[in-house]
Amino acid sequence: AAIWTGSEVIVWGGESDGHRNGLTTGAAYDPKTDSWRTIAPAPGRSGRGYPSTALADHWLVVGGGTKTPPGTDVLIYDLETDTWDEVELRDLDVQQVVATDDLVALVGVDPSLDPSGPKPQGADGRPTDRARTDRLLVRWLDPATRHLERAPDLTLAGQPAAVAAHWAGGALTAAVTTLVPVDGNPGGSNPGPGAVATVEPNSGWYRRRTIPPPTSLLEPVGFGYQLPTLWAWTGRSVVTVPLGSVATFDPETGVERVRHRQREDTEDIYPTGFDAAEAWTGSEVLLWGGESGSGGGELAIGARLRPEP
Repeated sequence: AAIWTGSEVIVWGGESDGHRNGLTTGAAYDPKTDSWRTIAPAPGRSGRGYPSTALADHWLVVGGGTKTPPGTDVLIYDLETDTWDEVELRDLDVQQVVATDDLVALVGVDPSLDPSGPKPQGADGRPTDRARTDRLLVRWLDPATRHLERAPDLTLAGQPAAVAAHWAGGALTAAVTTLVPVDGNPGGSNPGPGAVATVEPNSGWYRRRTIPPPTSLLEPVGFGYQLPTLWAWTGRSVVTVPLGSVATFDPETGVERVRHRQREDTEDIYPTGFDAAEAWTGSEVLLWGGESGSGGGELAIGARLRPEP
């Protein structure tokens, strides 16, 4: 996890040895002094890879990601005191953490098993043993008091596959895609109808719209689909990077636009490796690094891609 605090970049967690051995250590980098300092380690076995983070005042909230042993906890790091706290969430598997005006929205899915449903890939592209139910869940967290409030559940046409949430104008808007079972293929899945809806603290969901399956934003794998690791909500559209392309999906109109990798985007300027670092700046996608699929080792190159207008 990495986040800008306004004066430093906090880097925390990740995995070691490629076996979901989550790290609990971190550091802070000050670009003005070009110096690093270590921060306190998180408690117990709370390390994870691919987490979602948000900064609310002087609290860094970390949720989701791959974790061993599995768990549904959320971590809160106090930048002022260099201390950590852990909040257990028994009924929420966090997919995204979003800072609001004075709270933090924890957006996710039901962690309980649904034996009849497909088993989608996790956010890191690895198989997950959790078959999710057809509800999107939101909890409002006050990082100062650790108090949690539950928003009404949003029922969907299938299992939530990817969530892109955005806070603006005092409300949280979430775009959700779904996966539906494939007949005759237990565990298989196809993209299903999604939804866009808005919710506020102390209110239910409203302005709900059904959206068609955005197949260009998903990566076909075996008998189903997995999600690219970048899944950004701009306030108007969803931006992601499936299969070496940059794609946008406008949930208001259902229009998908894909900029496929161009011939001139050679390996010298475009990172084609697995697990490249991806970031949305507000106008373009930045990619860097990753591992070569041809056994060439780790890459140290990057690129900038703009979505189609």
